[in-house]
Amino acid sequence: MKKIRIFLVSPSDVGEERNIISQIVAQELNRVFGDSRFVYDEQCCQVEILRWETHIWPDVGKDTQDVINKQIPDYEILLGIMWKRFGTPTGRAPSGTFEEFERAYKSHKSTGKPHIMFYFKTEGVYPDGPDELEQFSNVIRFKQRLEELGVSYQKYETSISFERYVREHLIKYVLLRSVGKTPEEPPGKRLPRVFISYAREDSRAARRLYKELEEAGIEPWLDQENLLPGQNWQQSIRQAIKNSKYFIALISKASVGKRGFVQKELKEALDVLDQYPDSDTFIVPIRLEECTPEYQKLKELHWLDFYPDWKQGVDTLIDILKK
Repeated sequence: MKKIRIFLVSPSDVGEERNIISQIVAQELNRVFGDSRFVYDEQCCQVEILRWETHIWPDVGKDTQDVINKQIPDYEILLGIMWKRFGTPTGRAPSGTFEEFERAYKSHKSTGKPHIMFYFKTEGVYPDGPDELEQFSNVIRFKQRLEELGVSYQKYETSISFERYVREHLIKYVLLRSVGKTPEEPPGKRLPRVFISYAREDSRAARRLYKELEEAGIEPWLDQENLLPGQNWQQSIRQAIKNSKYFIALISKASVGKRGFVQKELKEALDVLDQYPDSDTFIVPIRLEECTPEYQKLKELHWLDFYPDWKQGVDTLIDILKK
């Protein structure tokens, strides 16, 4: 039976979340994926949660973190959680959690392992003194470092939402890495992948479109749904654009004037468009409200409006995608 080891790292203020993973989620996964009644024998796996409280014994090192580094066995997933505390400095890093991430990230860059999943609690924080303010400031800076390295992460507000996210993400990981992907469906049964590009201000509309396309039997790609924490989000998005048959650009007043990655996505799609014959459809611009894009190439394409009638716009889009 395969074993998937998950190293749980965090400062001291997210004890509830640590217990949720160890006492609820991991046990659920083992009851399902460790039972040959539900998966083939050769696909069975067991999830083991590595925690310093349970896997470290008294020993001598440069400091406590050094002892942890020496005693924690190899693992497949580094699962990190942060809220308002960053942690205590070690002899080599500003905190133990930071050091554990740096070690894992260095290994991931050279070997592809471990997979890195980070979660940040967003429940209101009111620092009560300079120390707490400094701790929270360090959390913000660490989050920015993850973004600079291209490491995606998941934000959550409550322990219930954390449990839901972690369960879903670990199930996806186990299915992809241990159980294997489901057999490919017969050609023609599923329609080609559709990439949905949007500005963050239009995320609600993007999610709504994602679900409606899914219900229509079309395979959409949306970062909020398809990216796992720890994936290089820029690289994954570029690859998804190249692998898609259609690129849907949700255009609004917010996206037209917005700088950042949404513009890079459009530029990437326009570069792909240059490889298509003029008669083929790749980019489908969709206006969520009255606005005009900056790119001349987009202005030259046929527009589809989702206002004032959203349903009519979606029905028309599905007809286009099914051709």
